[in-house]
Amino acid sequence: RHGPITEQHDDWRIIGRRLTQQAAAGVKESSEQGLEHGKVLIITGIDDVIIKKDEIMQDATAVLEGNVEFKFIDAGHEAPIAKSQDVVNAISEFWNL
Repeated sequence: RHGPITEQHDDWRIIGRRLTQQAAAGVKESSEQGLEHGKVLIITGIDDVIIKKDEIMQDATAVLEGNVEFKFIDAGHEAPIAKSQDVVNAISEFWNL
């Protein structure tokens, strides 16, 4: 209910710190570390009653040190199932496929 999920704030901070370090190291270093785009993509439903848009944006942005992009799909918590093609499209767009 509160992002990052299941009280994983410390783990997410490690990811955020690593992404910030990668960005500082430059493009070549970033792609060699496996996170070519240097950001985490979070996809959730606009009308999700479990994962609240404002809460996830605030929490994830803070712990990931701003190294995050959000995509909100016209759905609720069922977004990955009910709107699977929208989810795939968002991921493909994020990866520039």
